[in-house]
Amino acid sequence: MKTNVVLTLAACAACLSGFATDGQMAFNSTWETAKWSGKANWRSGQVAGDGGIAILPSSLSSLNQDVDDLTLSQFRLETLGSTLTISGKPVKLTGNAEIFLNSGGTLNLRVPFVAAEATATVRKTGPRNLDPLWAPFTGFQSVIIDGGLVKATNTTGAVVADGKIALAGGTLAWAPAGSASANGAMTALDVSGVATLSVAKGSNADATLTVGALSLADEQTPLVVRASAANALGTTEKVFVTGLDEGLLDARFCGQGGA
Repeated sequence: MKTNVVLTLAACAACLSGFATDGQMAFNSTWETAKWSGKANWRSGQVAGDGGIAILPSSLSSLNQDVDDLTLSQFRLETLGSTLTISGKPVKLTGNAEIFLNSGGTLNLRVPFVAAEATATVRKTGPRNLDPLWAPFTGFQSVIIDGGLVKATNTTGAVVADGKIALAGGTLAWAPAGSASANGAMTALDVSGVATLSVAKGSNADATLTVGALSLADEQTPLVVRASAANALGTTEKVFVTGLDEGLLDARFCGQGGA
């Protein structure tokens, strides 16, 4: 494990000590209850925080984030065995942060991820799923999806993030819980790679997603809009874009398919 000097002013503002602590969590003979603060749960007793990198083990199924003002620059699961559920207190991400999810399993986030500073961004990378995201990423300059799937389940308000979302690859899915009518929103959606936007109403009577602004990198950049059934898009599952002629995205715009 190493202790890194944090040079950027933005990172130093988030890390009061001026240092970033990287940590790798590992099961061992002194393993404590599955909580973030347990020093015995981390190799060399280095609890990840202060703008550092956290690496979590594949054998973990649940984790209680019990640290106040926890700040990270990277959140990594190198190999995820099945489903890891993280609950508890918010996690701050600083700088050009990354959430990396490698092969196998799913990450179930029940904690808010918030920007440590107004210029912070977060990029979700790796092939595995962030499913579901219980609270939107908050305060980031942009949230970048670059592989795998990110799924939100909220029935109203911001979907995935309260600011700009960039789709560089992978799938952004909205599958609202509930059994009434769901209405979600995105401030802006930028598409720069082969990507999918999926809407599935589930038990709701209908689901409508409103996008404040949609930007495609060029004429060759495809965006697949996927509904839960071949004829649902534009009827019980809708995507509206502010400023687009007719507003409604459907098969005429970019194609559709069943989920």
